[in-house]
Amino acid sequence: MPQKRNPQLCQDMIAGASALRTLVPLALEAMQAEHEGDAASTAMMHDAIERACTTAGDVLARLEVIISGLRLDPARIRANLALDDGLIMAEAVMIRLAEATGRQHAHEIVYQAAQPAISGQTPFRDQFLADPRIALRLGGPQIDSLLDPAAYTGLSERIAKESAHRAREAARTLLSEHDQATSP
Repeated sequence: MPQKRNPQLCQDMIAGASALRTLVPLALEAMQAEHEGDAASTAMMHDAIERACTTAGDVLARLEVIISGLRLDPARIRANLALDDGLIMAEAVMIRLAEATGRQHAHEIVYQAAQPAISGQTPFRDQFLADPRIALRLGGPQIDSLLDPAAYTGLSERIAKESAHRAREAARTLLSEHDQATSP
């Protein structure tokens, strides 16, 4: 689509990721060496690793170009999240309600409240306030808080920070090992 930025790079990344996955059977096959160990399995593994590194490097280079040009519009993101009148936050309400009613029962209650909102008959928030099974357990301010996507990030921040930390540590270790291997 002509209005998209870098669509080809994204498509190339998807293709590259697929190509990487196709190397797994080759690497698994290379693990099955003959009794004496012949050069065939070594050659297959070498080929799989070489192709995987080259492809992964290409995917990462394309990702760097995409991310460097990425521009976020928080106001537009917020507007997009509001398009369904809070329905995207049904899970947050269900999880909170489940603390009092159990998960399956909470799922049924929120599902029933969502149906009129999906068809545009009643706003999602109003459905919650009108349903005594919900309103008795969650008040208006609590419902408003649960319907706020910014308040429902769960463990995302912690997971992202931990992943970044592990990646930095792995990079430091690899660089250290490389420096030790190449120093005289």
